[in-house]
This record gives sequence, structure tokens and C-alpha cells, in this order.
Amino acid sequence: MPSTLETLKTFTQNGKLVLFIGAGVSKAAPTNLPDWWTLNREVVHAIAARVEAMSGKDYVPDLAQGILDRREKAGRFPPDFQAQLIENEAGTTYFEALRVLDSAFPNASHLKIAQMARSGQVRVIITTNFDRMIERACDKLGVAYQTHYSPPHFDRLSDDLSRFDHTSTPLQIIKLHGTVEDSSTLIDTLRQRRMGLHASARITLQHLLRWGHWLFLGYSGSDLDSAPDYLELRPMASQAIGFTWLSPDPQKLAAAVHNIAGIYGSRGVIALGSLPDFLDPFAPKTLPPQQPDKIVDKDALLKSHITVWAAKLGDIRCFAIFGQLLGATGQRGAEFIRYLYKWRADNAVARHDEAFPRLWRLNIESLVTLGRIADAWDAAHITPSTFDKIDNQIEWVEIHITRAYPFLYGGDLAGATRLFSEIYYRPDVPPVLQVRAAFGLAEALTLDGRVTAARDLLRDQYDNIATSADVVLQARHAHQLGELEALTEDGDTGFTRRAADWLTHHGDWLGDDRLTAHAQILYGHLQYRALRNTGDHDHAERALGHIETAFVLYQEREALHETLRTTLLARDICLLMGDEDAAAQLYANAAPLLERYLVYQA
Repeated sequence: MPSTLETLKTFTQNGKLVLFIGAGVSKAAPTNLPDWWTLNREVVHAIAARVEAMSGKDYVPDLAQGILDRREKAGRFPPDFQAQLIENEAGTTYFEALRVLDSAFPNASHLKIAQMARSGQVRVIITTNFDRMIERACDKLGVAYQTHYSPPHFDRLSDDLSRFDHTSTPLQIIKLHGTVEDSSTLIDTLRQRRMGLHASARITLQHLLRWGHWLFLGYSGSDLDSAPDYLELRPMASQAIGFTWLSPDPQKLAAAVHNIAGIYGSRGVIALGSLPDFLDPFAPKTLPPQQPDKIVDKDALLKSHITVWAAKLGDIRCFAIFGQLLGATGQRGAEFIRYLYKWRADNAVARHDEAFPRLWRLNIESLVTLGRIADAWDAAHITPSTFDKIDNQIEWVEIHITRAYPFLYGGDLAGATRLFSEIYYRPDVPPVLQVRAAFGLAEALTLDGRVTAARDLLRDQYDNIATSADVVLQARHAHQLGELEALTEDGDTGFTRRAADWLTHHGDWLGDDRLTAHAQILYGHLQYRALRNTGDHDHAERALGHIETAFVLYQEREALHETLRTTLLARDICLLMGDEDAAAQLYANAAPLLERYLVYQA
């Protein structure tokens, strides 16, 4: 069997070695670009610094470290999920933070890659990097190239795949995640990755897997953990020529990389090696990298850029983002949102901040989470005068949906049903917002005893949920519909079990214990249903075990509404078992919580 080096040289001789470049290639001096993890760490620190300065709370850095520890010590809460939560609050402004991912100085690896292209050993480079280092290295060595980084580019590329066969074609640089020179092309969030690559980009990748041997450099493969088919490697396994995956420490590669290598067998090799030395046999004589005129403190430069970006976000958005990050990593985010709203609500300047409507909504959502339904009820009935100036339809729909929840949990089911229905049945409402309205409407129907109607309503949302690629929406759909399937006599309990398994996996991977708690509730419902069908008390014990686990997680997460529902579910199970004393005690425990709900008086 030929060695790895011999295999690679075979493909360089006919120009059919495809290089796949990851962020690790741009970390070395003098480029010194931060990797994905370092950038996201600095983003958390910058947002926390704004929050600490505004709130005066000296424990904010400890909370920020808790967010980072969730990922760096526990291996949960991946950066692209963090990016999605930030983008949810900051919108496209989030992507401006990524402009720091560029430099004027290509390093030795970039120059060796450009030399390989100049000598005809490489005709195609694929990269997930935003930076322009390959382009700058090619400019330095006089290598002609064409870059492709947007859907129109990918369309033109896939329309003429024969270009890869012509030696006269310039080097083709395919930037799957966009480029810093056009922030609208950047792909960095979990939702974007779950949506998958543009169809034309996938067609091109499929062709190139059949066309040449891929060499991965500086790429951990973390994209593949959330979407194993993302780069078409797994679907094309039977047709692809093969790949070599270089890593200085193969154990640090994503688990998905090892799984795919196993599928490829001898055609998928994980090779031990480091850059730039690994490329010496292909590019032995390269110009030394140009050094900057003065020593640059790369850490200080990164911090400065991200600090300026956070300042542009404004205090309200930074506070809202921090609250969301806390909530997603098991810390108490709702109280932070409450603190900010209390401080800002009477501030005339804040009321004219374009982010204030979002803060108003977050305040009501936090009050509901904390079980302060009377306060949420009052807040929902007071619309700030600045809202009169809102001409954004989506913002108005969001406000309408948020206002409905205090009606729902306050006991005005008719009012909640009316508000949710007004949104759900409007023909011009975007699908994602229709899904959110469906969640509320289904909950209102459930509380009104129309469980089958609620289930059918959420079944109708399958397509919208699937196309949203939003893991937060998908988790809520799995939880809510999973319960309804278990509660209805003709329900699909197979869906309930699949939903519970999905929530368990994603709760562990994303570091969001709310999803883990939801999964435990679904497992409990399955056992409760088995208890109703068989009368076997073993099912009751198992159900109560799942429910107790969920109860603890909900309490830790400030989820008072879920805590109440969990307590009442345990009471129902005890009643079915005939243990009236335990049921009475559980109801007594729930009574103080119930008093905080049902504030509506008809």
C-alpha cells in the first residue's frame, strides 16, 4: 500500500489534489488570526464588560466565565449555537464582528499553497475561512485565481464544472462560508449550518469528490458534528476518490471526522503532521513570509476590534444577549433582563432606542419564566408610546405574540386564543412567526381541553419547522408535540420517543439543560401512558423518576411555569396509583405557584 506522501504526489502530478483549508492554517505568524473558539471567547468577554459597566455588578465576569466553561470544560454549548443566540438579538450586526478575521500578511503555509498552485499541482482550493490570505499569497507569487463566495458565484461554478479539467483555468478558490469583503455572504451560526450549503455549492462539492483527492489542512471538522452531511463527504462515500486529513493531534478532530474516515476505509486517511513542514515535499522553495513593520499584539488587536463592535451594539442589546447566553448555559438570565428593564423603562433615551421593543418583549418573557404573571399581565397591557412609531411588521407581530402569553398563563384563554389566532391565520405572516403563534395557540387549546385540536395544529407545522433550521424552534416543537402525542388516545407515541431522544442528544450537545428536562418529561409521559394502559405500578415509579429529574432542572433554570406543570403531572400519576396522600402533598406544593397564575378575572 502506498504511503500517504506517495498517494498525495500521485494526485499532484495530474493537478487533481483538492486542498480544503480551515482556520488552523491562518493561526501561524505573521498572519496570527484567531480561531473560531478564541473569537467567540472574546465576544463573550466584550459583551460581559459592557454589562458589568452598565449594571455595576462585579460578579458579571464570573457569569461570563460560566458561559465559557460550559463549552471549554464541559464540551457543550458550541460556538455556532452561541453565534445563533447573538444573531437572534443583534441581527446582521453580528457579522461585523467577524471582520477581524483578515490580515495583510500570509504565512508560510499560505505561500506554500500558492506555490503548489503556481506549479500546477493544485487547481482547486476549498475553504471555510473568511480571510483573504490565500488570495494575498497568490498575488504575491503572481498566481491567477478566481474566487467564488456567494450563491450567484456558486451557480456559475456549477454551470461549468468542466473548467476543473482545463489546465488553462485559473486557480479556483471556493469560499463556502463567504468572505470578509462582503459580510452579507458570511456563514457562522448554527441555523445557517443546519440549513446547509447552497444547492449549487453542494453540486460542485459532489463533482470535486468524484474528480480528485482531498487534502484537509487546519480544519477540525466541527461543522460535521452538527451536520454530518454538510460537506457531502458521507453521502458521496461510495463515489468519492478519497481524502487525507492532516492533524497535529488527531484525537482533537471532531468525532464526525473519525466516523467518516471509518466509512471510507483505506480511502479516508487521518495523517499525523504539522504545517508548514508537511507541505515541504510539494513546495520546497518558497519566499519567506513578509513580516509587519512593527510587532503587533494580536490579542490586543482582537480585543480592541471586538470591544468597538460591542459598543456599536449598544447597552440594551448587550444586556439582552448576555441574558440569553446565561439562560442557554444553565445560569439565571431572566433576572438580568428584569434588572435592565427596571432600570431602562423610565429612561427617555432608552425608550427611543430601536432595541427597546425587543427589551419590552424580553421583560414580559422573563416575568412569565419567573412566574410573575401579575406583573407580566400589567406589562402586557401597557404599550410604550414609542411603539406607535414602529413600522416594521415583523416587530409588531413579535409584540402581539409576546402580549398573548400573560393572557394565556393569567387564565384568559379566550383572550389568548384570539391574540394567537390573529397572527396564526394571517396570510402575510412569515412562516417562522406563524410557528411561534402556533405554539401559543396549541397551548391555549390544550389548557381549554381541546388536546386533539392542539396536536393537529402542531402536526401541520412539520414543514415550517423542518425548513426553519432553527434548533430552538425545533426543540420546542419536539417538546410540545411530543407531549400532545402522548396525551391523545390515537397519538403517535413513536414520535414522542423520537422527540425525547432528539431532545436528550441536543440538550447534551448544546449545553442547554432545558432540552434535557423536556426530554425527561416526554419519557415520563410515555411511562404514564403505559401506566394508564396496563395499571402496572412499575411504570409509575419510572415516570416519577423522570419527572423528578426534570423538576430539578427546571428549578435550577428559573422555569417556574414548567416546574408547576411538572408538579401537577406528578400529582396526576400519584392519583392514578391511588396514593392520595402523596397527591395531596404535591398539590399543596403547587398551590403557592398556582396563586401566581390565573390573575384574570372574567
